Amino acid sequence: MRLHAITFFNVLTFLSCGDLSEKTAGKRIVLHTEIRSSTSFTTEVGWSVTLRTVTVAIGSLYYFDGAPVVARRPRSLLREWFSIREAWAHPGHYQVGNAVGQMLSATATQTTAMPLSLADGEGVTGTYRSARWVFGAPPTGPAASALGSAVVVLEGSAAKGAETRTFKLVAEPSDTTNAAGKAEVEGCVFEEVDVTAEGTVSVALKPNIWVNQIDFSELPTGSTTSPVDRSTRAFREFSRGLKNGAAIVFAFTKSPTRK
Repeated sequence: MRLHAITFFNVLTFLSCGDLSEKTAGKRIVLHTEIRSSTSFTTEVGWSVTLRTVTVAIGSLYYFDGAPVVARRPRSLLREWFSIREAWAHPGHYQVGNAVGQMLSATATQTTAMPLSLADGEGVTGTYRSARWVFGAPPTGPAASALGSAVVVLEGSAAKGAETRTFKLVAEPSDTTNAAGKAEVEGCVFEEVDVTAEGTVSVALKPNIWVNQIDFSELPTGSTTSPVDRSTRAFREFSRGLKNGAAIVFAFTKSPTRK
């Protein structure tokens, strides 16, 4: 974490020295932040899922000018906020490029509070293309008590034909770690944008991708409040989905010009 903070500080210092052209001056700006989540969707294996709660622990957010791990066709994020069929693999190894922004105030929230305004972040003007999501461990903030030591809790039901299952999926920090052993998702899509002034970074969670490959018929029938067994294939699919950068999409909206 410290390394990324130092990197961003160095970028700000470099930009403040006036070493770049006027076109890419890198002016410092405030980045407001908001988060929202989908709660109703159909998975690729045909289960209609309704989530009663989506509880997540957010540690920090970082924004970069490097291309994301997945590329997306140009589209309106507001029109098709929760679509999952537009992503395809980005060729080559992900390179973060330059740090252009960050939000460092940890918090935990639930869908009942979304869309939710998070703490302001900071950044510089320039091109934004990708992002890093860091899970908050241990959780802190309004929904921390609902998480305990976990970083994600999904509660809901899934239906397919005559079958219905209720479920509770609970992910600990260790269930979200990447190849580097960090509880974070790198190379998330930031809808490419040339940021020229203050505005809002919107974070769209897509839990449909987190549970997309789960066969809910493997879960016990009947109502339950017990978490899905961590040794099951269903839980392994959930853990794999949490590491998919396509499940967290960032976008930027410029603040209205004041008259």
